[in-house]
Amino acid sequence: LKIYPFCRQRSSTIENGVEISSPDPNKLHFFLESEPIMQKDKIALFVGTVIPRKHIHVLVSAFASPLLTEWNLVIIGRLENTAYVDELRSQIESLALNERVLLIGTVAPDMIPFYLSTAALYVSASEHEGRPNAVLEAVATGLPLVLSSIDPHKQIIEEFQNGLLFETGNAEELAQAIHSSKTERKLRHMRNWGDAAREYAAVFSQATKKV
Repeated sequence: LKIYPFCRQRSSTIENGVEISSPDPNKLHFFLESEPIMQKDKIALFVGTVIPRKHIHVLVSAFASPLLTEWNLVIIGRLENTAYVDELRSQIESLALNERVLLIGTVAPDMIPFYLSTAALYVSASEHEGRPNAVLEAVATGLPLVLSSIDPHKQIIEEFQNGLLFETGNAEELAQAIHSSKTERKLRHMRNWGDAAREYAAVFSQATKKV
């Protein structure tokens, strides 16, 4: 649209829907037994593939701050970049964060709501994103956010007024943001995939009428 601005009037933007189910209360006890770290009060959660552009190393550095000695970091996502994962594990070891920073790896999709429901906030240090579904899923559960100041994150914070931004790549500022954050949940109504499908159908119907 920047290159061909005359197309703007003939274009439609349809954002992704968000589907996040509530965890089964009958299974929550078993979940907490299997993941003892999630029993703690101050858990910051990240969900996403563990790759360099996600700046997981910045998250880890932030948790070495004296401001966050009571906080824990749980990282969920594919550990496919073995070189980067090895660097992160070395970093965690060298900073003596083994007890407070946990690289869990991939979990079943139906387990994600359990982590979202027991965390205190959601954090992302990514250096670039599209419209990050993992962040939107956190918003849908009411989790407060601490996000790097890239444009997609700024849009989400502005839209939902549910978190803080920090300078991308700045671990000290990230630690300060987590330390200053409020952990009260604010439940939001989110567009689901049914809403998105109806928008697609409406746009397609309108387009075919013009053919």
